[in-house]
Amino acid sequence: MTKFFRQIRHEFVNKNKLTKYLKYAVGEIALIVIGILVALQINNWNETQSERIQEVSYLTNFKDDLETTKIELQRIIGKSENTALAASTTLKLISLDKPPSETHKLDSLIYRSTSHTTFAPKEGTTFEILNAGDLAIIREYRIRRYISEWQSRLIYLRGLERLQLEAMKDLQGFINENFLSYAYGKGSGIIPIERKTDILVNHKFRNYLDNVRYYNQKLSELYTITNVEMDTMITAVDKYLDDKR
Repeated sequence: MTKFFRQIRHEFVNKNKLTKYLKYAVGEIALIVIGILVALQINNWNETQSERIQEVSYLTNFKDDLETTKIELQRIIGKSENTALAASTTLKLISLDKPPSETHKLDSLIYRSTSHTTFAPKEGTTFEILNAGDLAIIREYRIRRYISEWQSRLIYLRGLERLQLEAMKDLQGFINENFLSYAYGKGSGIIPIERKTDILVNHKFRNYLDNVRYYNQKLSELYTITNVEMDTMITAVDKYLDDKR
């Protein structure tokens, strides 16, 4: 093709057909420019198609991560609620003028108050998108924003979980120091009879229990909010993917 155009150009020059040559030259340049533009357009189209395929892959995996994380959330919400309830019930019982005589019930509540667990979400796809710098590939604004803000949400939750763990350790330390842990489940009770009144009215003991109650209750509320947000996000991803099919 290049040889063909060169022959035509030489023919025009040799025959002194300047005007025709100039028209030909302009046409040749225009043809080259059009060819470049078409090539660029095809390249851009290929890149766009590649990004769309990658977007669908990301969002499909992201949805799977959300659904797996929701199962984990259900477990941890129940755990936090039970621990908060145990601590709250213990506080109510030991605040009575006459504490309950059923030692096994009080023992059980106290030990349930020391329960601790940590939220372990599935974050593989979120990390992959952010680490690859591919967030812009996600065209749906709500989904893109949720992914970009996920780490901030998790950092806040992790901070509360650390406070809850510290509160639990304080309570556990008090129990280890003042209670008869070896007597748990043996009928005699873990609180020494001769010190029972002093221990139950001890301000540190009550403060530790209240801290455990507060942080577990707060975490349960935040986990529940996160669970609702995940439901909304799963619905949004489903709708977006359906529209692209």
